[in-house]
Amino acid sequence: MLYRRQYIHCVLQASYTQFAPPLPRTMTHAVMSAFKNLNGYDIERTYNGLDAAFRPMHKFSSDVEPLSNTEVRTDYLPTASAGILTAKYLIDASVIAQLKNRDAFVRDFRSFSTTVFSTLATVQRAINSISSKFKIG
Repeated sequence: MLYRRQYIHCVLQASYTQFAPPLPRTMTHAVMSAFKNLNGYDIERTYNGLDAAFRPMHKFSSDVEPLSNTEVRTDYLPTASAGILTAKYLIDASVIAQLKNRDAFVRDFRSFSTTVFSTLATVQRAINSISSKFKIG
């Protein structure tokens, strides 16, 4: 459950980087705070960690640092490698510590990062739809 919550958080936060600060933080906190039971989930820690990865000020573990996927780039977010950085952050911050099949995420990073990228694209379509009806920011 914690991994799913962190996945949702990271994908939404990455998607919200298209808006000027402080809106991305506000939007991410609003969505994540809507969960009824956070069970100790630290929204601020995750936010700051992924934000550092985008700057890039986050030091990934030695297993994660070299991972890449040249097919996953966004042209609608300020950081073209948002999908890659989000996938790497999730593996480093969540998958390695919480999931038994963690090695599969590293071995098949291309597949995992493509899934993250697809989720970012889905969120972007939702943002575009909402933006066509309401002003965001």
